Amino acid sequence: MTVYSEGIPKTSRLIREFCPSRWVWGLLILTFLASLVFSPAVLFLNSDEAAYIYFGQVLQQGGVPYRDVWDHKPPVTFYLSALALMVFGESHWAIWWLRAITVFVTGLLFYRVLMDLNLSRRVAQCGAVALVLLLCHPTWMEMHTPELYALPFQLICLLTGYRMLRTSRYHWAWWAGMSAAAALLAKPTSVGVILVFIPSIGLTGRFSRVWQLRNYWIVAAAGASFVLLSLVLGMWSCGALDEMFDALITFNRYYVLDSASLSSIISSLRFARVIKEMYMPLFFLAVFGIISIRVAPDKTLSVWIALTCAADFLLTNIATRGYTHYYMTPLPAFLALAMMGLAAWEKYNWSPYLRKWSVRGVWGYVVALLFVPLAMNSFSTILDTGGNLFGPAKLFPATNYVKAHTSPGDTVLTWGTANDINFVSKRAAPSRYYYSHPLVTWGYADSKRINDFVHDLETHQPVLIVDTTINNVTWIPPLNPAFHPLWRKLGGKNDHVPDLSPIYTFVAEHCEIVIGIKKCMIYHCVY
Repeated sequence: MTVYSEGIPKTSRLIREFCPSRWVWGLLILTFLASLVFSPAVLFLNSDEAAYIYFGQVLQQGGVPYRDVWDHKPPVTFYLSALALMVFGESHWAIWWLRAITVFVTGLLFYRVLMDLNLSRRVAQCGAVALVLLLCHPTWMEMHTPELYALPFQLICLLTGYRMLRTSRYHWAWWAGMSAAAALLAKPTSVGVILVFIPSIGLTGRFSRVWQLRNYWIVAAAGASFVLLSLVLGMWSCGALDEMFDALITFNRYYVLDSASLSSIISSLRFARVIKEMYMPLFFLAVFGIISIRVAPDKTLSVWIALTCAADFLLTNIATRGYTHYYMTPLPAFLALAMMGLAAWEKYNWSPYLRKWSVRGVWGYVVALLFVPLAMNSFSTILDTGGNLFGPAKLFPATNYVKAHTSPGDTVLTWGTANDINFVSKRAAPSRYYYSHPLVTWGYADSKRINDFVHDLETHQPVLIVDTTINNVTWIPPLNPAFHPLWRKLGGKNDHVPDLSPIYTFVAEHCEIVIGIKKCMIYHCVY
């Protein structure tokens, strides 16, 4: 039996609605133009992005995740990286295309969410454009992040979960569960959307409805379990299940030693630059949107979005690190509240004189807020590149040297944070630990793991070692202890460095520094 099915278009109708629409083509063009601020000719890949793209390269070449290449992130970003490299070629531009397509798809899904909120088509289209432009804002300064790839799955969870409530169809519950699991495997802190699903129904006065839908919750749980069990069985069949659990659970148990307190999370929201630049300008509309929920014809989706926004803000910095890209997760839910506020502002019972100027004023404010930064950033990007937005990618120092002084079959070790040397030069790392974090994380990096790493070096014998610890000073010490005082003077600090003497001994016996390039020390090794 179909319940509350009016207003929910069929999937075939959704496809017909999107495909011939002029504004969709306009959104597509706008997405790709706005994405040029992330052109590889403009931005270096940071350490996380370089790690993802090398991981994807190894998978694309037939490697097994976590067994042949190590990282402590869930696998969705790595598989998407491998897919992009396979479709668009092994270059930085493949990741740019992946980002642009993801932003466009996210914009379309967000448009559908706003239409389900019974907003006008004009407001829904404005919301889709706003989300695209905000996702392309240079404040993020990163082209390749798990938070971005989790957004489509979050929105699919909203869309399918709402359809489950309105139509009482089991297949929507299945898809809601699958999309929630996919969001978890893209970015664990993006699961707020599913955590507040049941509370949102209860807060709208439908506690009895929660019990009536118990069979649908079972189906949704089955859908999520299907995704998670598929991953587990896939890793087990490849002989990499222990390695996956070691990276995702054991390492993160030491890497995230203390979860953030509620007060520290709220404090981080107050002082984060991205909050001031991207969220605060629309805060008054979001508040107006929350107030408008009480007069919404169907409050379930509105309340669900409001609770999702709150949950996302609380979860986003639970690791206490406060990186800018963490704050991408709450953006769709927050912007949906702002668009609800914009619609409510238009319908508010203003006096005739105020109505004209208040509505025009708020629309002018929103348009200026979105397009003025786009114009300024585009102009700045063109100046920075001399108009050559599609030029060669910016590379990490020493990348060209490595490529010129090694052969395709050679291995090259990067010591320090991850970079794109292995990816661009197409030189494999001699160990699955292709960057150094797991070897210096106290508690995880035990003597067995360090000895296994040295065994990998002895087996696969790197021709060159690139030590980046002075170029990018973190908690990873240089390979030559003689440089440790300089490293500490430059800000390097790690009071709990494990015993790295087996690695130092290997380097001292086989390698010597042959050149320094922009504070990167390059060792040549002989065996």
